[in-house]
Amino acid sequence: MRQDAKALYAIAKDPTIGPMAGWLPHDDISATKRYIERSLRKEKHGQTLTFAIIHKTDNTLIGTLELYNIIPYFKADIGMICAKAYQNQGYMREATLAIIIFVFETLKLMRLTYGHFLDNEPSKRLREKLNFSYEGILRNYYKRYDGKIVDYAISSFTAEDYHYYFETIFKPFKTTLSITT
Repeated sequence: MRQDAKALYAIAKDPTIGPMAGWLPHDDISATKRYIERSLRKEKHGQTLTFAIIHKTDNTLIGTLELYNIIPYFKADIGMICAKAYQNQGYMREATLAIIIFVFETLKLMRLTYGHFLDNEPSKRLREKLNFSYEGILRNYYKRYDGKIVDYAISSFTAEDYHYYFETIFKPFKTTLSITT
């Protein structure tokens, strides 16, 4: 992901992207490079896995997807960002479906948790499209970079959900995958 610093900075500096994920937009590329280095250190210790989402036709980085708070063979949390120009086109749904397959088939986890701020409508729609089970609101859960305390909607997708939807969603989707490392 180091080679993607410039492309990731173009996304992370957008004033509408970071706040929806709870962080301050990056004011220069050094902030993005620090984020990448921090992610790589966490990955080395098994705390996170960060995936670049690359557009198939022009090989452009259009977003990231991260698994964090990983507890092996048990659970992880998922978070993502997507460049404004690529939102609402199905790319995040496709990337998240691929990660769900990875979570339950490769990592053998039992639970994937998806949270978002209540005012993050794109994340809410994505959660609904992916059939995550809405569990409720964690009140006064998150302190944003600006000091504001906000509520957080929490949902989950379990190994049981994966097996339930396998034939209708995941098996057909797997035939379309072209994953590179």
